[in-house]
Amino acid sequence: MWVGLELSYYLGVKWGVVPVANYCSFFASGDEPCGGLVNWIKHLILPVVTLSLALAAVYTRMIRAGLVRAASDRERRRAFLLFLARVAAFDFGALIGLSVFVEASFGVPGLGRLTLISYQAQDLVLLQSAVLYAALLGIAASFLVDVLVAALDPGVRNEWRFVARPTRAT
Repeated sequence: MWVGLELSYYLGVKWGVVPVANYCSFFASGDEPCGGLVNWIKHLILPVVTLSLALAAVYTRMIRAGLVRAASDRERRRAFLLFLARVAAFDFGALIGLSVFVEASFGVPGLGRLTLISYQAQDLVLLQSAVLYAALLGIAASFLVDVLVAALDPGVRNEWRFVARPTRAT
């Protein structure tokens, strides 16, 4: 979080490269001062960089170590990349949790900010809904990556049999 605030100071305040806070909608309308694809991307650069810095060092080390081990073997490299996809789906839940801080810092409306606002207002129903939706997103991301891994790796399909097939007695 500290690195994100430092980036916003230098890139936004001091040098004026990107906007520091607020949010522009993707679709431009006549009454909004900012909107459209270019402004939307400009306003999301700092939040995306800040959120991605949280796990960048971990993934850099994992990728480097995995590719060094599997440098010459194509099959090992493919298995490592599928493993990395599983880890990324698992970390998706952590990124949803970290979004509370990023959205509050940069004024971006989102699930994390909604959770924080509902907590401060002691709105239990809205807080439960936001947490349930975040859990659903995490489960959906994990499910989609598991389906993708099963489609790409035939060795995994045999691991997922819930009931052993009966063998025919001869």
